[in-house]
Amino acid sequence: MYLDRFEWAVCEDGYEIEEIFPARKVGISTNLKPQIFIRQKSNKMKTYCPYQKIKNIHWKFGGLNETKQDVLSFISDYGLLGIGNIKTCEAYDEIISYKRLVEKLRNKINKDDLEQAAKIFNLSAGPNLTTQIDKISGKAIFQIYPVPRTLLSYIWLSFAAEITDGREWQKCFVCDETYPIGKHTGGTVRKKYCSDACKMKAYRQRKKS
Repeated sequence: MYLDRFEWAVCEDGYEIEEIFPARKVGISTNLKPQIFIRQKSNKMKTYCPYQKIKNIHWKFGGLNETKQDVLSFISDYGLLGIGNIKTCEAYDEIISYKRLVEKLRNKINKDDLEQAAKIFNLSAGPNLTTQIDKISGKAIFQIYPVPRTLLSYIWLSFAAEITDGREWQKCFVCDETYPIGKHTGGTVRKKYCSDACKMKAYRQRKKS
């Protein structure tokens, strides 16, 4: 699904919470609640590959605590989701609404209820995609692939990969980082480490003992 080729941008100067109160109407006394936004502090951006930085970002987003600080922390690490027409800020309430949809999908996959997970995806996802055609390695065959345009689309497609590929996640024996195993991941249940670095660290530890 080209998840490993998707790149996204995060603001180098970080993000901040902004509260905007709606305009008060003359003669009406009400306790107006502010609209909360997560806004980038500058236009200084850097790109990264989510698949390489954190392969289980979709699980992390689905399990995110719904506090303003936890949402800000997630956005500061991985960037805005790519929702709405304004690229420099996103509404907190809208982020939470997508988080809750992703959480429902996450819970169904966690219970191995892939049929219901697929229904949630089909009804709720609507990922913003483009497509690419590439030659299958070692074969004279071309195949079309969906490619996410936004971080939210990447999150949806990561769950789609688990539903269709039978992908699972397990913890590294050394660093406790989670990594995928199953079809198209190159890993099976016998794999114990998330990376060669952790594999070597475990080897050195066994050698010392």
